[in-house]
Amino acid sequence: FHEGGATLELMINKDAYEALDEELKRVVKTACAVENQIMASEYYLNNVRAYRVLVDKYNVRPKNFPKPVMSALMSASFEIQKNAANDGELAKEIVESYMSFQKTSSEWLPFAESGFIQSRTML
Repeated sequence: FHEGGATLELMINKDAYEALDEELKRVVKTACAVENQIMASEYYLNNVRAYRVLVDKYNVRPKNFPKPVMSALMSASFEIQKNAANDGELAKEIVESYMSFQKTSSEWLPFAESGFIQSRTML
């Protein structure tokens, strides 16, 4: 199942990175952060443009998946995460961190971006 957003990553030789002075390390980190933000902005913009083409040109009427389908997908996703956590201590730590963040961010979203967008559509 596809994620709700996308992100980039940089792979760099650890020894080469550690050989950089602190200023160059900050340059690398800043360049990565900026490029990721540019990509995310383009991602959102182009999704809006593609949506308009689908609706206006091809008369597509998008719908959300029914709740039973989403529930089944979520159950499968949680099962995969649980299985992945059994692949060792690092895997367990990653999965637990991810799930903790997912829970906290899900609690926050109704007041953040989702709340903002919902408020804008009421005007």
